[in-house]
Amino acid sequence: GNDEKYGDRTPAVWLANKGFLIVSAINGNSNFFKYTYPTIQPGKWIKFEISQIIMRPTLTFIFEFKVDGQSLWKVENSDARVFADVQLFAGDNFYDPADGKIRELKVKTNRQ
Repeated sequence: GNDEKYGDRTPAVWLANKGFLIVSAINGNSNFFKYTYPTIQPGKWIKFEISQIIMRPTLTFIFEFKVDGQSLWKVENSDARVFADVQLFAGDNFYDPADGKIRELKVKTNRQ
């Protein structure tokens, strides 16, 4: 989404400057973001994981981004919400596609 309302980017990921731009609705900011620069080698698959989990017993939500099991961004989200009709879009109408592939894509929702 284009961040007009909270949850439009829940999350959003772009390849940017030899790294990733990760954006999500966090702490009341619809465009909360961070640039990360993991080591990426041409021809080598990476495991990319974005999660938001509730921590017990504190009942705080933690948003986290990992590459190959290494946490590159971890932040408490004090304004975690449930979003309906979330869509997944892999591409862009404005830029040329990356020379890359996606495999074993998994999207999982657990409400506890």
